Amino acid sequence: MKRVLIAEDDPYMLDYYKDLFRDLGCVDEVNNASDLVKKVSFGGHYGLIVTDVQMPPGKTGLDVLPYIRSLRPQIPIVVASGDHLFEDEVKKLGATSFLKKGSLYFSRELIAFGERYLK
Repeated sequence: MKRVLIAEDDPYMLDYYKDLFRDLGCVDEVNNASDLVKKVSFGGHYGLIVTDVQMPPGKTGLDVLPYIRSLRPQIPIVVASGDHLFEDEVKKLGATSFLKKGSLYFSRELIAFGERYLK
């Protein structure tokens, strides 16, 4: 079974993601961008990465996106944020998709990504 890597600093959102992906794959989690880079660099055989944009401390999901994309170009990366202003930027930086947290179809779209890339 393929794994999904979730980078999210909000514990409630992290629990939400774990519940959402529970039946589709093994969930690994980090709560900051530096740990995201470490996981992908040193153990990163993932079928999907879902990352937040703004995570403390220091670097953001946007800061590390080009590095992750260059390191593992085959892994789909979904960037999720409550702020739609990041949508154009994340695609330029190499994200597979941008999803706005709280949108009407947010859960449905995440499940579709999971079904596509984790099976």
